Amino acid sequence: MRRTKLETSLSILETLARNGPLKITHVMQKANLNCNVLKNYFNFLIEQRVVEEKCVEGDRIVYGITERGANLIRYINGLNQLFPKTKICHTRAITAKKETVRNECKEYC
Repeated sequence: MRRTKLETSLSILETLARNGPLKITHVMQKANLNCNVLKNYFNFLIEQRVVEEKCVEGDRIVYGITERGANLIRYINGLNQLFPKTKICHTRAITAKKETVRNECKEYC
C-alpha cells in the first residue's frame, strides 16, 4: 500500500528523531524509501527547516531533525490524539479504490 506524502515525511522525521543524525543510506533503509525519492523529500524538508544537513568528519554528510521538526511530530501526534478517527490512515482509506484496502485501514485505525 502506498504512503501519502505526509506519512512519508513523518516517517523520515520520526526515523531521524529516534536515531539521531544519519547518513542518507541509513535513513533510506530505516524509512524504507528509494534513494531518489528520499533526496526529493530531504530537499523539501530542508526548505521547511524541519531537517538540516550537516558535514561531519570532513566530507561526510548526515541529516538531522531540527527543533521545528520535533515540534511538528509532537503537533501531529497531538492532533491524532484529539481526533482519533481522523488519523492519516483514515484519510487514505477514503480515497483508496479497493475495498480490501479500506477494510484493512479501518482495522488499523
